[in-house]
Amino acid sequence: MDHEPEIFKALTTRPRITRLAGFLRSVIPADPWQLVFLTGTIFLFISPRLAWRPMSLTPAMDLTSTSSAADQRIQFVVHLNALIWPIIIGSLVSYFSCFWSGTRPLRRILAGVFLPALLGLTLILYEYYRSPIPSAPCLNRVDRR
Repeated sequence: MDHEPEIFKALTTRPRITRLAGFLRSVIPADPWQLVFLTGTIFLFISPRLAWRPMSLTPAMDLTSTSSAADQRIQFVVHLNALIWPIIIGSLVSYFSCFWSGTRPLRRILAGVFLPALLGLTLILYEYYRSPIPSAPCLNRVDRR
């Protein structure tokens, strides 16, 4: 006697592509704007883990220097670690809003996602433009005459 449930038999006898398509249809939201919001949420969530500072502001290049510009670059990196937190909080609120609509979702998205992310980005840009911009090093070029 076969004691396997009917649903298990149906899942194992269908082709894999059909099972994959059924799974994707059940996971992808029906509203296309919900999918756009979820994509933006994912981008907002991974953005703090990207490289925010250009290589010219990397403090490892200036550790031998005792100039105040090197100190300011190190301060920029220290401040950057603190200034990324509003963006992280905005991305977590965005996930929460994406999977639980609740009451007044627009207000929650504006106050919990856009404001912290915009605040964090503004503070990062302010710190970046406040820090000194180093001069580009001269590259050794070979004259071809």
